[in-house]
Amino acid sequence: MDSEPNPGDLAQILPGRWRILASNLLHWLSGERLDPVVELSLNSTEPLVLGEQVRFATNEGKDRVVRSRSIWSGRDFVTRKLGMRPSARRWTVRGASEDGNVIVVSHGWGRAGGIDVLVREGADASGVRAMVAQDSEAFELTLEDFASLSWFPERASGRR
Repeated sequence: MDSEPNPGDLAQILPGRWRILASNLLHWLSGERLDPVVELSLNSTEPLVLGEQVRFATNEGKDRVVRSRSIWSGRDFVTRKLGMRPSARRWTVRGASEDGNVIVVSHGWGRAGGIDVLVREGADASGVRAMVAQDSEAFELTLEDFASLSWFPERASGRR
């Protein structure tokens, strides 16, 4: 993927179900939210608008779903949660694998931000960590970025 994300490419790559394999975001690392799956759907191409559903289990064993809408601003997505208190977050795709089955997403909330590594559901995730490490420039990850990531155990059944 080029350093400047192209909305046409993003519209092709992003729709689908994604598992978060690695993150440095506290809300995935705290143990309160488990087994995150992100589902992105294409709502429109001009402007590029994605529907987003994030499903996870709580540490009490309850399933939760957060729905939002992400609108391409020209350099990143601005996301607004649906049915919750007004808030916005920004995110962008730093890079994608050649086959489009692995993406690295950068999140920004003012000074606090983070990185997620996602793999398309159904794709083989066994070599993703090594692939991202070997091709870190394509994913726009510095050594510090890569070192900051916590990698979740692979799940055969969809549950960690």
